[in-house]
Amino acid sequence: MRPCYILPAALLSGKNAYRDRLLVEQPVSIMLCELHHHIPQVKGRRRFYCVNGWSLECEWTGYRLADFLALANPTGKFVKATSLGGYVDTTSIETLLRGDSWLVTHMDGEPLSFKRGQPVRLMVFDLYQFKGVKAIQSLEITDTYEKGTWSTVGYTDATIQPYPHRAIDKNENIMPEAHLLALFEQSQIAGESL
Repeated sequence: MRPCYILPAALLSGKNAYRDRLLVEQPVSIMLCELHHHIPQVKGRRRFYCVNGWSLECEWTGYRLADFLALANPTGKFVKATSLGGYVDTTSIETLLRGDSWLVTHMDGEPLSFKRGQPVRLMVFDLYQFKGVKAIQSLEITDTYEKGTWSTVGYTDATIQPYPHRAIDKNENIMPEAHLLALFEQSQIAGESL
C-alpha cells in the first residue's frame, strides 16, 4: 500500500517577514491521498520540455495548481517550491496559472517513481522544466522573488526556445507547439524572460 503523504504545508507559513502578515487567507494542510475530496483530479496527455534540448509527452494525473491554490486563496505574488533534496525554484503565481501548471502524482497511469519525483511534483508545461520541482517538500507563498537552484548557476530564461527538441517518446526532433513559440516571441518583445 502506498503511503498517504501530507501535501506541502508551507502554505501555512507563507508570511511576509516585513509586515508579518499571512500570505494566504485560508491555510491548507491536506493528506495527498485525500486531496481528491477537495479538488478535482485531472488527467491528460501533455508534453514537457527540458532545457537540455529534449521533450517528452505522457499521460499525467494530478491536480491543477490553480485549484490547489484556490483552497488557500493566496495574497502573495510568488510560489517558492522546495524539493525533499533541497532544489528550489520561485515562480510568479501569474506565470504558473497562465501555463495551467499541475501537481502531478502519476505518469502514464503509474504512481511517480522516485526518479520522476515521488510523491508529487510540479509540472510547468509552458516553460522549461527546471521551473518544475520534483519530490515537493514545501510550497510557500511569498511576496518576493528568490533565485532558484538553476537560476543561481546561470539558467535565467525558462522560455522554451524556438528550435527542434528531441522528442524521446517519438525518437524524432520536433518544434515546440505554436502557443510556446508565441510565448517566446512575447518574451523577446518584453525584453525579459517569462
